[in-house]
Amino acid sequence: MKYSVYIDREDLYKTEDNERNNFIKSVLENIGLDVGDIWPEDNIFTPNDKIKLFEYLKKFKIEIIKEGRNYKIYVEDDLIAEWLTPHTILKKDPSARTISKSLFYEMQFECFSLFDDEEKE
Repeated sequence: MKYSVYIDREDLYKTEDNERNNFIKSVLENIGLDVGDIWPEDNIFTPNDKIKLFEYLKKFKIEIIKEGRNYKIYVEDDLIAEWLTPHTILKKDPSARTISKSLFYEMQFECFSLFDDEEKE
């Protein structure tokens, strides 16, 4: 699945984290896990939240492997989903009234899961 979002420059990392966490959560829910009690409401993980999540996933032989800014989700030894590092493109809106609002990012996301047909396109 590929998609893009347009964001203000200051929202770059927050947007990447939020989109990635939403993707991971949707994959886990699609395989039937109830992560509602473990997943933070604000979608921002503390170290303690991560420990709880990884302990919970271990019970089901699920691993989330981080490689740089890429993520892979495995059930046992089977790769079921992958999140790739997003590409960012700095763009300019010539109609903006101020210089600070004229520059923005297009973030291009690419990810795949066994459940792609059920997720947003």
